[in-house]
Amino acid sequence: MAGAVFLAGLSAMFLFCGYEFIRSPAESIFMDQFGAEYKPYAIACVPFMMAAMIYGYGRMLSAVGAKKAMVVSMLGSAAFFVLAWAMLGSAGRWFAFFLLV
Repeated sequence: MAGAVFLAGLSAMFLFCGYEFIRSPAESIFMDQFGAEYKPYAIACVPFMMAAMIYGYGRMLSAVGAKKAMVVSMLGSAAFFVLAWAMLGSAGRWFAFFLLV
């Protein structure tokens, strides 16, 4: 039981730290690409993006199961971050937008 609680706490720590490690640089990149005046518009898109992502993840859970859905979502997120980093110079505006949202 203690091991499971420890692993759950460790998982939560990685979740919170990962969020902070992505969110702060994403805001800086967004401000550089769009400017501060467009940030409220981007933040207004967050609930819609979250709803779409939750819906898609739920459909994926039903279709392939929990383990495969987790693997696909983790690999997809990692691929998006690598692609956003690689394309930031040429298509940076929209990747910066989706990193923030």
